[in-house]
Amino acid sequence: MKNYVLTTLLLFAVFGGCAAPKGEIQNLYKYHFSLIRPSTGTLNFEDDTLFITFAPDSEKINLLIRNKSDSPIKIMWDEAAYVDKAGISHRVIGKGTRYEDKERPQTPTMVAPNSSVAEWVMPSDNIYHTFFRWKVSPMFPELITVSDISLWDRTTFRFILPVEVHGQHKHHEFEFQVRVQ
Repeated sequence: MKNYVLTTLLLFAVFGGCAAPKGEIQNLYKYHFSLIRPSTGTLNFEDDTLFITFAPDSEKINLLIRNKSDSPIKIMWDEAAYVDKAGISHRVIGKGTRYEDKERPQTPTMVAPNSSVAEWVMPSDNIYHTFFRWKVSPMFPELITVSDISLWDRTTFRFILPVEVHGQHKHHEFEFQVRVQ
């Protein structure tokens, strides 16, 4: 039995190919994100009013926002921002904004008391129009070469989420670390 397993592994290594083509690492490495400020050990944030789950992907940051209070809260999209790894602040659009309206004022999202809303945000300048079609540039590009790893591994980005609670504005700032593994 041991010989069969060893032979199978050897054949796989020889004929299946264990190495990526020279200079290419596509599909071998992926982005992993962690919330480092405030540090929670998860991709969740919680305070007296909100519980937020973050799920960044290549094009956007997915959010599940739960209002824990007995009063409605308002998410102020026009004041929200994505700050990239170079420290450049970008306007973001939320899920309810059409691409063609990316530069127009956005309607705040109301979250009813003791309820949740699923949203996403992306930098508005990553959205562009070409040949009768809207396209989105990724926030985190595809990892193709070894230099891509060194450009993105251990970088950070921030997301600022302003909300209005009981008539008072509160700016939540979240910092994430990007790992390439």
